[in-house]
Parts: sequence; structure tokens; C-alpha cells
Amino acid sequence: MISPSDSDVRDALRRVVDPELGVNIVDLGLVERIDLSGGKVHVSLGMTSPACPVGPYLQDQAKAVLQMLPGGQGAEVELLRDFHWSPDRMNEAARRELGIAPVPPPPPAVQILPAQKVHWRRLPLLVAAMISLLAGLWAGLVRLGWHWSIPKADWVLIHGPLMVCAFLGTLIAVERAVGLGERSGFIAPGLGALGAFSLLALPSLFIGPLFLTAASVGLFLLLGNLALKNPSADSILLALGTACWIGGNALWLLGAGIPKALPWWMAFLAVTIAAERLELTRFSTPSATSQKMLVNVVALLLASGFLLSANYQQRPWLLGLSFIALSAWLFRCDVATRIVGKKTGLPRFTAVCLLAGYVWLGFSGVLLLFLQALSAGPLYDAALHSFFVGFVFSMIFGHALIIFPSVLGKSIDFSKAFYVPLGFLHLSLTLRMLGDLLPLWPLRLSGGLGNGIAILFFFATMIRAANKKTAPTPAKA
Repeated sequence: MISPSDSDVRDALRRVVDPELGVNIVDLGLVERIDLSGGKVHVSLGMTSPACPVGPYLQDQAKAVLQMLPGGQGAEVELLRDFHWSPDRMNEAARRELGIAPVPPPPPAVQILPAQKVHWRRLPLLVAAMISLLAGLWAGLVRLGWHWSIPKADWVLIHGPLMVCAFLGTLIAVERAVGLGERSGFIAPGLGALGAFSLLALPSLFIGPLFLTAASVGLFLLLGNLALKNPSADSILLALGTACWIGGNALWLLGAGIPKALPWWMAFLAVTIAAERLELTRFSTPSATSQKMLVNVVALLLASGFLLSANYQQRPWLLGLSFIALSAWLFRCDVATRIVGKKTGLPRFTAVCLLAGYVWLGFSGVLLLFLQALSAGPLYDAALHSFFVGFVFSMIFGHALIIFPSVLGKSIDFSKAFYVPLGFLHLSLTLRMLGDLLPLWPLRLSGGLGNGIAILFFFATMIRAANKKTAPTPAKA
């Protein structure tokens, strides 16, 4: 019986590439142990973060390439939960590819293999989130001025909660539950899905807000426990971001009104995204000064949340200042600034999405400096949607092709076709901003409609790519 050697196993695992960084898991230092005793292959993998949602997908990819080796049938891949990654685990090849050392010639393209198992039980959670997205987009366009019929008129009044809590909150909870790999972790997204359906069916009752508040508490307990076990800056920020979601949900549940909850919902998304990007700054060795800068930015966000929830009629200048500062920090420290000029394919697409989103985050901050209050009006529309559409949906576009395969266990083939909805999103949002600021009502209407079309077009492109059959390339004997 042929048995693969240690070098055979490592060569096979080099075909498994981190989809955002574009560097293989061996060079990144994610392979902790290779055990070939008893004629069987057993590999232990770690992730850069204990809650990394891509972990299960990379685990499937590693198992697939190992089982294609002669004698590799029955290979097992274990995902370690007590693994602690640091930049010194990377070899020189990884450092060169990430621009930490002189840049080598581009490596050959690596084909991502199809996942081995589709996780159908997670599908209802994603369905709840996606239905909330569709309802939220529909309600938002009616609210904007498109005279369309809508199943429930009350949806127009809860456009914000549908998008932020039912869609984004549930999606983030699913992502974290997958990353942690614990069954109890799916309680939070399960509550989020119940909240989403309740909100759609009974928008004028408190049942939906109650479920969604419970979902935010469940996610906080999950991430708070992670922060206690692994007290890193990014894990603490993830828990803090979820605490902001609890604050906004609690105000909404208690009838304080959406304008008072809004700053906390914005802080929830901003801090969560900052925490996720902070984890990846370890690939670019950030200075202590840059980490202190982020702490100050988060402090500004929290202070603005307290001030605006007390009186949302005051000028949100502090919130705007915090967005400008966060945008500057992301441009300065995020590894995306290194990847965009050095990688191709999915890593470059992700980096382009992120950098475009950071532009809109800063633009939203500038608009908030001039906004008199968090109330209706063209400037209010521009400030909010440059944040939620320009910044947040850029993050979704950039990470959906990485996260969804891990959540569902189904590969998505990247192609340049994904740049089409991305470009249309930013073009239509620019038209919407011009319509708000000039003001020109037809531009505002057409830009808003374009935003919705771009988002739906992106997910349609993703579904088409997921259903495309790709034959894996056999490993060399």
C-alpha cells in the first residue's frame, strides 16, 4: 500500500489558499501537525482567529486535496480550537507575497476545489436573512418615492430594522456561529431568523424586536465568552460591537424610536468590521500607535452613541468625526492596501471592495459633520446610505465569496463578472448622492433603484457561480 510522505502532504496542502490573502495555508503557518502513523494521514489545522468563519471551509478543502493523494483515502483534517496564530508562523514565501519583504513573481493560480458537504441545515437561517434583505430593499424603494404596492405598508416604517437587524444581524450571527463550530452558537442566529420572520409577518408588534434583541444578547454571550478565553484586541472589539447592537435593539424594543437606536446600530457594524480588519492587521505588523488610534476611534463611536441616543436632534458631528477617523485608520493599516496591487482574482476583488467601502465611510463622516440632526431629508439620506450601502455593502460584496462557501459548504467560482455588480453599485450610489446633494429628485430615485438592482445582481451572480460545476484537478502522484 502506497503511503504519502510528509512532503507529499505539505505539497498537497499548498493547493489550499486563504481566499482573502491569496496565500496557502502551509506558508501562512496554519498547519500545526501532520501525523502519518498507522498508514493514515491526519492533519491538524489552526486559524488566524478562533472565530474565523472560513475555518470549516478550509478544513474541507484540505481534506479534499489529501484524499486525492495516492494512499490518502480516508485522510482526516482536524480544526483546532485552542490554536494561537502569530505572524512569526509565516515563512519567507508568505511574507514576500504579502509585501512584508521584496515581492516575488506572481505564483501560479490555484484552483479552489469543490466543497465536500453542503450544510443544508444552515440554509433556513440564510433564507430568513435574504428574505429580510428583499423586503428591506422593497420597503426602502417605496420609502424613497417609488409608487409600488407592498405586502404590508408597515414594512416602510421598519426598513432600517429589516436591513440592519433582520438581515445583517442574522448574517453576522451565522458567520460567527460557523467560525466557532459549536452547536450552541446557532441559538443566536436562530433567534435572529425568528425575529426576521416575526418582523415581516407582524411588523407593528413587539415580537420581532424581542426576538432580535434576544439574538443580539445571545451573540454577545457567545463572543464575550470567546473574548474571555482569548482576550485579544479583535475578540474584545467583536464583543463590544455586539454590545452596541444590544443597545440599539433595546432602545427600539422599549419604544424609544429608530432615530435613537440608529447610532448604536451604526456603531455595531462599524466596530464589528473594524474588529475583523484588526485581526488581519497582524499580517502587516501595525505599530502600537495605530492600535491606540483605533481605541480612540471606538471611544468616539461609543461617545457619539450615548449623546445621540439621549438627544438625536443634536448635530451628529462626533459620529461623523469617528467615521472619518476610522476610514483613515483602515486605509493606513488594513492589509487590503498591500494586497490590491500584488494579487489577482478573488484576493484583489476583495481588496478593491474594501478600499472602495472605506472611501464611502469617510464620505459619510464628512456629510454627518454638516447634518443638523438624524432626521429625514436629502442630506440625511446621503449620509446614511453612503454608510450602509457604500461602506457596509462593499464589505458584504468583498466577503460574501469567502464566507458563504464556509457557511453552506458549497464552492463559488470567482470570475471578473463580479466586478459588474460592484461597479454598478458604486455608480448608482454616486447618482443617488448627486440626487440628494444637488438636489435632483430623478437622480435620487434612479440611484436608489440602481442600488437595489446592483445588490440583487450580485447575489444572482453568486448563485450562478455556486451552481457552476468545476472538475477538480488531480494531485500529482
